[in-house]
Amino acid sequence: MMKKLEHLNMDGLEAVDQWYAGLLNSGEFIVYASAARQKMSPQLPAKLSIPLLRGTVAILVIDVLGNRSLWTPSGGI
Repeated sequence: MMKKLEHLNMDGLEAVDQWYAGLLNSGEFIVYASAARQKMSPQLPAKLSIPLLRGTVAILVIDVLGNRSLWTPSGGI
């Protein structure tokens, strides 16, 4: 069950704790780039780069409450 972020009053990437960019290939998510908040470097980069290989581009987002969402160009999975 997903926890709700509405009461935290956060905008944009503020609610994101970690994110990963990669490719979906035969149902497997292969990560090529990632970023996570850390005490010494709390800012997340606004973009991640991946190589142009075979597969569907996908982004995995983990928010500050631990919710996970996997996104592809056609929507969430």
